[in-house]
Amino acid sequence: MISTSISSISGITNTVAVDVWTLPWDSVSGTRCTRCTPRSNFNLEKAPSPSIEKANSSFKDLPTPVEDLIYDGSEQKLINLGSTKDGSIQYKLEGGTFSSEAPKATDAGEYTIYYQIIGDNNHNNSETFSITVNIAKAISTYNAPIPFTYLTYTGETLDLIQAGSSNDGILYYSLDSTNPGDFSTELPTTSEAGIHNIYYFVKGDSNHLDSEPEYVTVNIAKIKPNFVAPTIKDNLIYDGTPQELINPGSSLDGTVLYSLDNINYSSEIPQGKEAGNYIVYYYILIAGCYAKFHCSSYKFRSWNVIQQEFQVHL
Repeated sequence: MISTSISSISGITNTVAVDVWTLPWDSVSGTRCTRCTPRSNFNLEKAPSPSIEKANSSFKDLPTPVEDLIYDGSEQKLINLGSTKDGSIQYKLEGGTFSSEAPKATDAGEYTIYYQIIGDNNHNNSETFSITVNIAKAISTYNAPIPFTYLTYTGETLDLIQAGSSNDGILYYSLDSTNPGDFSTELPTTSEAGIHNIYYFVKGDSNHLDSEPEYVTVNIAKIKPNFVAPTIKDNLIYDGTPQELINPGSSLDGTVLYSLDNINYSSEIPQGKEAGNYIVYYYILIAGCYAKFHCSSYKFRSWNVIQQEFQVHL
């Protein structure tokens, strides 16, 4: 007689259900036959396959920033490429997409380059790294302003220069001052005679440095004023009283001042009491222009007056 029973056999890596047959039982062998069948609700599981995990990727040479980049208006490569035996290195700028090409940029500024290894079949992708590269601003170039020549005092406001120009920024100007707060984009003007320094510099754009202040010199020539010169009074004779020594002068361009010592000046007519020779000095104070007189000869002098001296006999 053959009987059937359920049995399970454990393997090394999994548990499987099998049918097991044995020889029939008889009086000779002392065995009996039993058939083992799988349970109806038994889930067959497969043993896991053998595997080799990917290695981590590494750099042979790291990418490095290109040194001493200066804006020149062209697109410039930002890095020297790295190398690896474990795949390929890809790069990108902020907001860009990864590529095997070296990133490039044109404008001055600081750039962050991201890079990583994309592993081959045997290597994992690396984490993402970054380096910083700078393109420095270039020195500004310009055409300097041109001073006007042969300017002469008129009492009116005069233009002093022809404007300069620059493709690298905006020119700022200042009249006779290097104070940063005195510069503006307006061209300087003045009505005052004399030598004037017009300072200027370029305020660079985003790709150019500000230039250092320079200057050009402009001269507004002084003119001989319109005036009536004082004259000597004739036939002065001592009489024991102070006497005016001159007939006063006049000027539409200023005020006539007089002195007997060339130190103390006044608009009062000089007087003398004692008999003798007197030297009367006078200045014509004017705004912005001047000349010097000495014994009816004219020449320019370096202060804002006109002077003449002559002798009076009493």
